Amino acid sequence: MSSYLSSSTYKGAFESIPSGPPDVHLAAIRAAREKHSGRIFILYIGQADNSGNSWCGDCNDIKKVLSNIPSENSILLECQVTRDEWKVSPGSAHPLRSQRFLPVGGVPCLMKMGESRPIAALTESDILDETLLLSLIEV
Repeated sequence: MSSYLSSSTYKGAFESIPSGPPDVHLAAIRAAREKHSGRIFILYIGQADNSGNSWCGDCNDIKKVLSNIPSENSILLECQVTRDEWKVSPGSAHPLRSQRFLPVGGVPCLMKMGESRPIAALTESDILDETLLLSLIEV
């Protein structure tokens, strides 16, 4: 799998995490929390091709604003979903959409994690709104 973030404006530390199964996904988030004492953001995006572009148009559009996410004392976890798993099967029944802990309403979705759960999230074109994005970062 190609890294979406390597072709974006974000230049800080990042790790890729699996989209499922749910217990593996949550374990990867917990492991990141144990390794990193700073801010943790999770970016849910459509899977990237070899050039780092996503099948999701909104995902490609937000690349230019990801530089607003602080690179100092932060890590960005990248979670890619394929078009088929997000749109076709299981589609609306995808575990990420139905988890009480991490409900992902759409892609892209940017979450800021607290100690044990998300404290703020933006989806789709809301990530392009500089005021909303800066508010999410400062929460």
